Amino acid sequence: MGSLYRPTYRDKKTNALKHSKVWWVSIYSCGKQFMINTHQKDRAEAKRFLQQREGDLGNGVPFIKNQHKIIFEELAQDVLTDYEINKKRSLGDAKTRYKKHILPFFGNLKVTSITTTGIRTYTKKRLDEGAANGTVNRELTLVKRAFNLAKREGRIHSVPYFPMLKEAGARKGFFEPEQFQAVHNHLPEYLKTVARFGYETGWRKNEILTLQWPQVDFEGRCVRLLTSKNSEGRVFPFTPDLEEVLLEQRAKADKLKQGGIICPWVFHHTFRGKKGQRITSFKRSWKTACKDAGVPGRVFHDLRRTAVRNLERAGVPRSVAMKLTGHKTENIYRRYDIVSENDMQIAAERLGAHTGKHLKLLKVSGDFGKKSKIAKMPKAANDSFKKD
Repeated sequence: MGSLYRPTYRDKKTNALKHSKVWWVSIYSCGKQFMINTHQKDRAEAKRFLQQREGDLGNGVPFIKNQHKIIFEELAQDVLTDYEINKKRSLGDAKTRYKKHILPFFGNLKVTSITTTGIRTYTKKRLDEGAANGTVNRELTLVKRAFNLAKREGRIHSVPYFPMLKEAGARKGFFEPEQFQAVHNHLPEYLKTVARFGYETGWRKNEILTLQWPQVDFEGRCVRLLTSKNSEGRVFPFTPDLEEVLLEQRAKADKLKQGGIICPWVFHHTFRGKKGQRITSFKRSWKTACKDAGVPGRVFHDLRRTAVRNLERAGVPRSVAMKLTGHKTENIYRRYDIVSENDMQIAAERLGAHTGKHLKLLKVSGDFGKKSKIAKMPKAANDSFKKD
């Protein structure tokens, strides 16, 4: 199937015929002959290279010319191009991760030289730098994505194994009504309606902050989201509190309009210098409000988990609830359906009431507490049992 050889060349000074110090491989694939430079001076190493290529061909793996010349940076650029074409929202994040961490380590390495050992070395390096397990896994996912895309396009024939790190479980924060009320009271005025909208709908923060007035239908009594994280729109009908929030915001927008400011955003700044501008971030204000309310460490996304639990408690069918909150898979939705200690206490009380009724009936009938009668073994049978 293949053979080793050393190319010959003529010396420029003596014109003598000489052999190259490096071994080459001549191999056939799909009826075509390929000559590959092994970059090995040792014949044994060159033979091992040939046997590996022959093994790949024997397993049905097609030969890919110049695969050994591809460096990882080329594959990374293909991933970013693919993200741009498909308008991935994580494009900016991918660019940052490649530039700051991945390319400085893998960028100039040949793809064929990147092995599981090298991947583990990268993982250890990032952990030593203080990166969290989840952060390292996201970076490894981008490296693996580059390999998978190259294999699918026929540029490489194999993908190394990527050992991933164990991550902490999904966040389980949520708000009880009194907790949310306390946080709401400590928020700045311009953020209170944002929090109420999130508590009621369970929509993501960015979906709320980018909401514009054409998406609010007061006649149809609903709010429409045109695009979301999963690329699907959704509709949320008015609830009494949701309608109250939107009417408050419309009154603020009308007041700005009288002052000559046209504001397309449903939620906007109300203080001097930023009146009518879209709210982009409020991390510090939220953190301070949670701390003052006695629930430090809570994030805005906990309102999404809270809304899911409220829908479950209200008895809304799961398929309908998923449409309202924008969950595409039931697996993620179930992860958001948080059970609190209060829920378990209520369940225990219901169980106690249920079993208590049965015990009461047994006591009335006189069967509860009696010793069960066990039939005595005949004496003859008992004696024979002892003998055995």
